[in-house]
Amino acid sequence: MLVDKDVDQICELLANGKILAYPTETQWVLGVDITIPKAIDELLDIKPRDKEKAMSLLVADPRMAKTYAYITEKDEELMQLFWPGPLTLILPAKEIVPKKVRGGGTTIGLRCSSHPLAKKIIRKYQKAISTTSANRSGQPTAHSKRDMIWAPKDSLVVVDDDTNLVKNPGSTVLLKEGSNYRLIREGQIEADLLKKYVSLIEI
Repeated sequence: MLVDKDVDQICELLANGKILAYPTETQWVLGVDITIPKAIDELLDIKPRDKEKAMSLLVADPRMAKTYAYITEKDEELMQLFWPGPLTLILPAKEIVPKKVRGGGTTIGLRCSSHPLAKKIIRKYQKAISTTSANRSGQPTAHSKRDMIWAPKDSLVVVDDDTNLVKNPGSTVLLKEGSNYRLIREGQIEADLLKKYVSLIEI
């Protein structure tokens, strides 16, 4: 199913438990309202993905991020510097984040996308949604809505976005370890730039 860029309609579909395929500045991703257990289960079923692997969450800003994770001043400094943008921070999760979304663990990845449509959706919805890659596990990254042909049509709402093709390096992923950060993946934001602001442990 295709919908246009009517953000009110998109948010209504999310609130009704639909799975949304939407673009970020790095790739296309799948989003559900993480407070709806049925939506989480359906997402895990259609992808499918390792249920012990945590999903990342799309948030609108650092204020919303604090609802879902324990955030220090240094974490917030990074958010102010690099959000909206391709930086995922893996931080200690609060209990509000469902166990299935955390993959049974204690942390959660947080993202604040700079893509215009993703920004509009999350700012209007005012609750975190999942931002897991819009491909079947082990398959190539989804770079356009055409890459969503694998998904059951009755399960997925594909946002019809004019820009269509999104093909950039993935987000840079940092895992908080004590007062330091471990570089899990170097993406659009280079490690050398991050080292100017934080103590960085590279893999």
